[in-house]
Amino acid sequence: MKAFGESLPPTQFSNEDVARWHGRRDANWIYEKIGNRFRNTLFDFRSNQLCTDLDEDDLAHEASQRALKAGALSIEDIDTILFATISPTHNVFPDSACTLHRRLDAPPNTAAITLTTGCAGTLNAMMLASSMVQCGQARNVLVCSTSAMSAYIRPDLKDAMWLYGSIFGDGASAIVVGSDTPARGRHEETRGFSSFFTGANPDKDVAEMRFGGTKRPLHSGNVVEALADFVNFNFRAVPENLKTGLTHLYRQSGTRDEKEHEQPDWVLFNMSNVRVQQEWLREQEIGVDRSYFNQERVGNCGAASLGLVLGEFVEERKPAPGQLALLLSVGTGLQYAGVFYRF
Repeated sequence: MKAFGESLPPTQFSNEDVARWHGRRDANWIYEKIGNRFRNTLFDFRSNQLCTDLDEDDLAHEASQRALKAGALSIEDIDTILFATISPTHNVFPDSACTLHRRLDAPPNTAAITLTTGCAGTLNAMMLASSMVQCGQARNVLVCSTSAMSAYIRPDLKDAMWLYGSIFGDGASAIVVGSDTPARGRHEETRGFSSFFTGANPDKDVAEMRFGGTKRPLHSGNVVEALADFVNFNFRAVPENLKTGLTHLYRQSGTRDEKEHEQPDWVLFNMSNVRVQQEWLREQEIGVDRSYFNQERVGNCGAASLGLVLGEFVEERKPAPGQLALLLSVGTGLQYAGVFYRF
């Protein structure tokens, strides 16, 4: 990972703001059950309306520009753009990756690929990016992951979506994945990704967006039904699914530990539910101080979450060269993804 960038909507909302908006639970309940105190969102919980002068594509553009600047790179140095999201500004087209390609003024020979993926999005995209770099398909890949779940909220959907407002924050992360090996140099890299492991368990998925696809397209005859049943999310199943997914990944990672005889210095997650994740760490006898959490400040930022965690972690904790991190993600699908990364 060569460089990081991030972008959040400019307005931050507290648990008190969200609790006043929905009136279903108080601010302390949100913090105790989920771990959030604040979130930056496109939906304005104080004025009860959606911001219309900023969208997910704007956040992606700003985060990407910041990553390029941090890495002292130009868009001409990027061979592929990977864009991970489940809350695109446009449904299907214009394509999110191609929109970012255009806004960054990327050359025609720069590939642009969109991945429809949620909380595991950053890791899924970095797995593809790492493979492209290692096989020589690309020198540098821009991995942009975004979430704008609050954009689905509408005032008349308050009763159906109050929990979304409590859990999710909006944001974008951008990571440049590339090789430090000189074009004609000997490959002597010791840092970077190794041992990706993945999985899926669709029978355990907790989320469904029932309308908007080709099976149930929106039309004048089903608008009321679609609004009342637009997004379904079984939040009660999240703790069990999260722990099961993390345990599955951790066992897979143990095979690598047995071969290398090395335990990771850090265990880092996408921010799904900090309460459940910290409890899982204690169950595995892993010190919570060996991880990093930002959900209290930014909420659950979906596909962007792990990218935001990594950027802040590297900036604040400054991991020593040679230290090993285990990165784990569990998200809608139900998808699991994990990887070792050496700093």
